[in-house]
Amino acid sequence: MRLSVKSLLGLCKGISSAPSGKNRWYVQYVIMEDMVMSEYTVYMTWDSNAAVWCAVNDDIPIVLESGSFDALVERIKAAVPELLIMNGADPECILHFVAERRDGVA
Repeated sequence: MRLSVKSLLGLCKGISSAPSGKNRWYVQYVIMEDMVMSEYTVYMTWDSNAAVWCAVNDDIPIVLESGSFDALVERIKAAVPELLIMNGADPECILHFVAERRDGVA
């Protein structure tokens, strides 16, 4: 879908733009309040000593652990909306899961 500058201006609030050439516009700052959700990255690491996955995000804030990767993802998805509401943030968001596991091989 291609938007014209005029339709983009109609959708956006707080736009600052300037012409940058023939039929081109440079959009410097756009806030589309009704169209953008907050995004959070949850970092998950395997703790081999405890045999659990640990999940951390300082922005939400959240720290959880579980013996199963899939169970941990479900726990995070259940806990995040409640934590965001408690902190005065919108509970609708996009979660990015970044996982790392290192094991030695003999």
